[in-house]
Amino acid sequence: MRAQVPSDSSGESCLFAAVIYGGHNDVVHALVYAGADVNLQSKDGFSPLMIASQEGHIDIVKYLVHYGAKIESQNDQDATALYFAAMKGRVEVVKFLIEHHADVNACHCSGTSCLLIAVWGGHTNVVHALVSAGANVNLQRKDGFTPLMIASQEGHIDIVKYLVHSGVKIESQDDKDATALYYAAKHGCVEVVKFLIEQHADVNACHSSGTSCLLTAVWGGHTDVVRALVSAGADVNLQRKDGVSPLTAASREKKT
Repeated sequence: MRAQVPSDSSGESCLFAAVIYGGHNDVVHALVYAGADVNLQSKDGFSPLMIASQEGHIDIVKYLVHYGAKIESQNDQDATALYFAAMKGRVEVVKFLIEHHADVNACHCSGTSCLLIAVWGGHTNVVHALVSAGANVNLQRKDGFTPLMIASQEGHIDIVKYLVHSGVKIESQDDKDATALYYAAKHGCVEVVKFLIEQHADVNACHSSGTSCLLTAVWGGHTDVVRALVSAGADVNLQRKDGVSPLTAASREKKT
């Protein structure tokens, strides 16, 4: 008869603890052999597989899957093991989970996909693995943010180029009507701005407030971005809904 393996008040089992506090392979093996439930989740829904994936413990990930860990289990925010591996840039774990048919389009309760969270972290190899496995490059978060918008605002130029070459929609808008170019301009990511312009992004696209890409670049004092946008035909007289123009914004901020 196998021993019962207890859990603490948080619902974290001995197996969970062995995974999270150091990835002790031998202890994990012993606990599973003694009857530890590989799918027992903590009160917030975390499973041993999620923790092993997040921490990049590939040998434990493989062992847990071999002994029946459910790859698509979700925590209380609907996130899966693949999501956590993608978030932390654990490319070896990501590839293994994909090989075992993990859903590459699974999303956090916010609508954040595995791809979007990998983009946010700048994990280029994980982005490549997910897209190659069929991740939707145009899947939007609940607030409308796309992987391209995130890559653009973070200045991840290699990921921006990869997404565009993988068929991403450059003119997608979030729930405030802003585009990837808008966010690149807002955050002063001039290399991304120039690349998106080369890909025919609309330089006069506006936020729902009427703020243009040029105006938000002026507000931020991003001189190189301002020059790139004006050279590409951005309307220097385009006003926000309250009448603020790039010139008045520059004057207020004393940026000339």
